[in-house]
Amino acid sequence: MKQKLLYIGMVFLLLTNLGCNSNGTTNPPLNDNPSSKKNLDSTTCADDARISVDTFVLENNVWGKGELTNYQQCITAKQNDTSTTFGWSWNWPAVGGNVKAYPEIIFGYKPFGSSTTSPLLPKKIIDLQSAVVSFSNCVTSFNGSGNFAFDIWITDSATPKEANIKHEIMIWLEKKIQQPAGSFVEQVTIDGSTYDYYRGPLSWDYIAFVKTSSNKVSSINLSDFFTYLINKNHLSANEFLAAIEFGNEVISGMGSTVITNYKIEIK
Repeated sequence: MKQKLLYIGMVFLLLTNLGCNSNGTTNPPLNDNPSSKKNLDSTTCADDARISVDTFVLENNVWGKGELTNYQQCITAKQNDTSTTFGWSWNWPAVGGNVKAYPEIIFGYKPFGSSTTSPLLPKKIIDLQSAVVSFSNCVTSFNGSGNFAFDIWITDSATPKEANIKHEIMIWLEKKIQQPAGSFVEQVTIDGSTYDYYRGPLSWDYIAFVKTSSNKVSSINLSDFFTYLINKNHLSANEFLAAIEFGNEVISGMGSTVITNYKIEIK
C-alpha cells in the first residue's frame, strides 16, 4: 500500500508543477457511463482501467506485462470549469527488453477496440485538411528504458479490426535507451522539428519518427507527417486515420507524465 500511495503521489505532485519538459492486445469496451465534464477527480491503478473524459479515453494500458506482478502503474484524470489534466505514473522492473506498458490518451477508433471515442475519426486521409494536437502544459520525467510518443493507427476500414491495420506511425518526442523497430531511412524536418525516420515490417508497416531537435513543442500537425509519407509512397491517401494515441511506452524503470488541456482538432 505504501508503494501504491507513493506513485499516485508522484502524479498529484506534478499536477502542481507543469511546464512537455523532460528532467497490444485486446482492450476492454469503452466506459458506458463517461465521467462528468465538471469537477472530475479520478485515479485508478487497475490494469487496463479506463477513464472517459469528453472525446478522450485515458487507459492504464499494460499490454506487455506477461506474467509480471511486481510493478505499479496508475492513471489520473482531473477536470473543472477551466482545465482538464491527464496524468500517469509507473514503476516497472528491469526484466526482458520488451515493452511492458503504454499508459495513454486515446482519441478515435483503436483497431483493437469496438467503437470510436469521437465521430471525427476514422477519416480518410484524402479528406483530411489538418489534424492538430495541442496542450497548454506537459511534463514527463522517467528513467530506465522507454519513450514518450504518439501511436497513430492507419487502416483500410472505417470500422477497423487488427486485420485492417496498414500502418502504425509513432512520433517519439522523448526517449531513453529504447530504440525503434525497423531501419533508419533518413533525417527529416517536419512541422518545425527534426526527426530520424525509421521504417520496417512488423505484422503491419511500422513507422517511427524519433525527435532529435531540442525545441519543445506544445502543438503538432500530424497531417504534415502524412504528407511526407504520401510523397515517399509510404502511405496512401485513400487509407483511414483511425486513432491517435499519446503516452509512454515503458520497458523498465520509473516515471510520470502530466498533460494539461490536451486537445485534438480534426478538419
